[in-house]
Amino acid sequence: MLTKEENDFIEYWRLEREKSKHWSAHLRTGILYGLIFALPVLINYLSGWFTNIRINLPGTLLFICIATAGIAFFFSIFYQRYRWERKEQYYLELKAKETIKNT
Repeated sequence: MLTKEENDFIEYWRLEREKSKHWSAHLRTGILYGLIFALPVLINYLSGWFTNIRINLPGTLLFICIATAGIAFFFSIFYQRYRWERKEQYYLELKAKETIKNT
């Protein structure tokens, strides 16, 4: 027998799994995590606290901004994809458990 929380999760994930499967949904929900992970790189560069590595070449700031955006993009996609896979696995385990109990 499944608990109430498990039944609630099955119902919730049955409704939400197709909505959050696409990469754009991962980006929409995970961009904040990506920015939290990537913005310290940009802040560190702009603060100039380590002057030996700071090179004032044309395009350096543009390169750092593009790299920060890339880090934020990929981190948000991969983190949300990991979370989706974890919920999907839990859902499938509960469905198998439910099937076993019903037979």
